[in-house]
Amino acid sequence: MTTLTVQTLIREGNPSLTLSCTLFLDIVNYGLDRTRYLVDILERKIYDEGQSLSKSDPAHFVAVFNKQTQKAKELSKYGYATLEASSLLTKQYSSLLKKCTLVAKVTRNH
Repeated sequence: MTTLTVQTLIREGNPSLTLSCTLFLDIVNYGLDRTRYLVDILERKIYDEGQSLSKSDPAHFVAVFNKQTQKAKELSKYGYATLEASSLLTKQYSSLLKKCTLVAKVTRNH
């Protein structure tokens, strides 16, 4: 049995499937890019600018209490990517969903 991947489906040349896969990959890549920006650029910039909590700051104790394992940090990157991707999906396609809902209601009423 062959496992179908997104690349396999695109190679097979189904135009609507290719478009769907391309849109899906764009959304996934957007989420991953936002995660890379947060971790590799924004967090690094904050650290390089010396913005950190002093040990007497109450927020420091919250941060220490919530210290993540390396595995949790890695998984949180994917969680953040998922949130960003779903946010984009919601923004980009909310008007399309409204139109589809309207068409479905009109169709049902006739």
